[in-house]
Amino acid sequence: MSTFDVDFGDTLFSDGTQGELTVGTTAVEITVSASSKEGRQVVLLQPRDKGIYIGFDSSVTTSTGVEIFKKQIIPIPVGESATLYAIATGAGKRLRVLEGG
Repeated sequence: MSTFDVDFGDTLFSDGTQGELTVGTTAVEITVSASSKEGRQVVLLQPRDKGIYIGFDSSVTTSTGVEIFKKQIIPIPVGESATLYAIATGAGKRLRVLEGG
């Protein structure tokens, strides 16, 4: 049995923001508000539905993106200017998002 350690290199010590994003068949930027949280260091994702894929730009498709599984929790260390996008196999898929800095 192996272990998996996640080290963001710094402690999450300031505030964050959270919300739910609706994902459909057109790629959307993964963010809780109109733009990424200022100073963010991590994005935490939890799909509430199956059939959601992520990628680094708006050209992501369900064929080219990485599938994230229902109720899986995924921490992604990011920079403030990094963008992540999501697309789904159908309309109305729910993705919970936390942005912390």
